[in-house]
Amino acid sequence: MAVENDYSLLVHNLNELAKTISDLRDEVERRRVKEFRDHLEPNATDWVNLIGFDLQVLAPIFDGLRNGVHSVLTSRPGEAVFQDQPPRAPDTP
Repeated sequence: MAVENDYSLLVHNLNELAKTISDLRDEVERRRVKEFRDHLEPNATDWVNLIGFDLQVLAPIFDGLRNGVHSVLTSRPGEAVFQDQPPRAPDTP
């Protein structure tokens, strides 16, 4: 059971990272469309700065996920790595 929790927590964190990256991609695309539609200069909405800022925020999350994966993969069979539980799905009571 402990190993299952470890994998569930890693999957949750990976899904959160993917959602954040997807949101960033959508925001950059929204800004680029606005620039095109409003005939603005490229990067007038500072979308390059947004990417740079968000990458600074994402880097520690990614590093934590990578370290967690390494810990799980190098743990002994059945050994719990994490004490935290992944959040319950919204539709779970």
